[in-house]
Amino acid sequence: MLGVMIFDTSMITVLRIAEGKVRTFRQWLEHADTDHFSHRLSHMGLSQRETVMFVYIINFILVCIAISIPRDGIRTASLALFGFILFFIWGIWKLHQVKMRQHHMAKQRK
Repeated sequence: MLGVMIFDTSMITVLRIAEGKVRTFRQWLEHADTDHFSHRLSHMGLSQRETVMFVYIINFILVCIAISIPRDGIRTASLALFGFILFFIWGIWKLHQVKMRQHHMAKQRK
């Protein structure tokens, strides 16, 4: 169940260091921002409930993949994880398209 949290913490740490938002470990601990994965989903137009369900579904899929490793072997689990990553990227891309479409429609109304 820690897959999303580990991914989120890793992604945010790398982005914050790359953008120069944090330079020390103390700054990293004290830095508060809305650049976490769940906030990004909300900014893309998902409601709070949809965001939570999306994260739960991702965690469920990752748990299923982890459970399959001892039973089906690492090759099967690796293929499943690769498929999941492709599906995840596609889903984020689709969410981004929806947000851009909504932004474009809102711009036209003005």
